[in-house]
Amino acid sequence: MAKLTSEMRIAFQCLGVCPGADQRAIRSAWKKMVRTFHPDKYKNDKAEGNRRLAELNAAFDLVCDWSREGDETVNHAAQNRNSAYQAAQSRKAATEHAAVQRKKQTGLKAQARHQQRLDEAAARKRASELDRQEALRRATAQSAKDANGSQTRPKDKFLAALNQLTTQPANRFSFSL
Repeated sequence: MAKLTSEMRIAFQCLGVCPGADQRAIRSAWKKMVRTFHPDKYKNDKAEGNRRLAELNAAFDLVCDWSREGDETVNHAAQNRNSAYQAAQSRKAATEHAAVQRKKQTGLKAQARHQQRLDEAAARKRASELDRQEALRRATAQSAKDANGSQTRPKDKFLAALNQLTTQPANRFSFSL
């Protein structure tokens, strides 16, 4: 700590604290004295209250500056602790951010796979619809051809196909009871 001068001793006495007091004790004593001598509360003599208040503020500034000089090593250690804490917090935040990003990427990949499956299903549905339309067109063209070329009607063709199915060997559709 810096050397304690007579001016400093007077400042400590004015505040009512010992020279080895910490910042919290100094500030507490200063607040108590300011409340005592505040012009609104010190009704005896307002000019005296203002003078005492000015002395207290000057003493507080002087003592705080002096004690801060001695606390530089303590403050430096506290800053190191704070910077280590902040570094740990930033590492933690970075880790959490990376985890969130991984979850987002995983979610996006799953969403893309789901969309791909939907697209494939829609393509299969379109293809089957096109196949059905093509088969219907061919059947319509065939029935028109048959109507022009012969006397067979579509109903007759259906009955002939049904007949053919029923006359085929039974081993093709084997059922056991």
